[in-house]
Amino acid sequence: MKNKTSGLWVLMIILGVVLCATTAYASGQPEGASTVPVEEQRLIMMVSSGGSGNTLAAAARKFEEETGIEVETLFFPYQDVRDRQFLALSGGRSTPDIIAVNDEWYEQMYSYLTPLDGLIDQEVINGLMPSLMRDFKRDGSTYMIPVRVGTDIVIYRRDIWDQHGIQPSDVRTWEDFLRVARTVNDPEAGVYAYASQYTPRPYMLDKYSGILYSYNTELLNEDGTRAAFNTPNGIRATKTFVELFQYTPPGAITYSIAEAVEALQTGLAFMNIEYAPRYTVVNDPDFPHYGNFALLPHFPYGEGTGLQTGVPTAPTWSLGINRYSRNQEAAAKFLNFIGSYDEQLRLAVNHSNTPSVLAVYDDPAFVEAVPVASNIKSVLASSRARPLHKDWDRIVDALAAQIERALLGEITVEEALEIAERDVNAVLSRR
Repeated sequence: MKNKTSGLWVLMIILGVVLCATTAYASGQPEGASTVPVEEQRLIMMVSSGGSGNTLAAAARKFEEETGIEVETLFFPYQDVRDRQFLALSGGRSTPDIIAVNDEWYEQMYSYLTPLDGLIDQEVINGLMPSLMRDFKRDGSTYMIPVRVGTDIVIYRRDIWDQHGIQPSDVRTWEDFLRVARTVNDPEAGVYAYASQYTPRPYMLDKYSGILYSYNTELLNEDGTRAAFNTPNGIRATKTFVELFQYTPPGAITYSIAEAVEALQTGLAFMNIEYAPRYTVVNDPDFPHYGNFALLPHFPYGEGTGLQTGVPTAPTWSLGINRYSRNQEAAAKFLNFIGSYDEQLRLAVNHSNTPSVLAVYDDPAFVEAVPVASNIKSVLASSRARPLHKDWDRIVDALAAQIERALLGEITVEEALEIAERDVNAVLSRR
């Protein structure tokens, strides 16, 4: 009887432990989070291959050096980062501890993240761009902090513009920009006015959206329930986007980041709408046109729209903490580290990161490393985030598919926007 009673007590204890663990898991509290000293916690983070991932990995290495806390950084293609993280979060897995979020994923992921209120130092919060911090609030709480922000900006070849007597002050509107493109485009000489990113489709839509906003037109209505781009100014913006494609090199419809950058580096193309952090990549001393690249200090706008400056998109990488992570103290310490002035400055100077701390843009070290820092800052002031919408992936597919057909001349701009409006509204009606 004694053995049976003891066995029963053991069983009850085991069930109690399981129940407590299950309750903690279901409520989002990381099991055992407070039992491991912070200096012994080990972090895992997934990042996108390329510039953003390299920046985050560089911060992780510096963080390890300064704190002794290990951060394992796993690189994957862009879409794989989103899919793998979302699978882990929706399944309640404790890793990865730190969640890297491109802004278009935010609505799908924020409910799986730990609210950062009280975890992030007020000094860090005060230094980050207020407009971005507002974007990442839900229900009064902040779920992530921006660590890499890159407005789109116009890169051009100063020497080519000088040859044609073109001054930056002459290019205020998209109509001005088109006139420049027609002037410098010379396919018979094997050089083209413009190069951009047309694949994957989200990259193309970033460029398109900036032109659309700069014609005082929205992608969606205010509450995100209907398409808003099929308007007279939306048609004008789309025609500008389509005409620019006529001045690109053959095969440009397949261009992604690497091809668009290489076209500028090698002199195949003279202008681009590019993500600001890539300016130093384009203006590479290993290529023959180093030193000839400049940035417009403003983003063009559509004539007659009532705007005084254009409105580029500002894609943002931000970091949050997996609500199921068992290493939340260490994760919060890393977020405080990477969001600090000193680390944002180091990443900006040494790793071509466009900082999310506004004061860094005026730091002499950053200005020396990136002489166009003031141009980036001025354009950033008028930029805006992508729509933070949980159906953004499907909206992109529906709209970009028709814009692509218009670029290739398969349908007119008017037809493209009519079909896209119908398809986007169908996506939104299924919410």
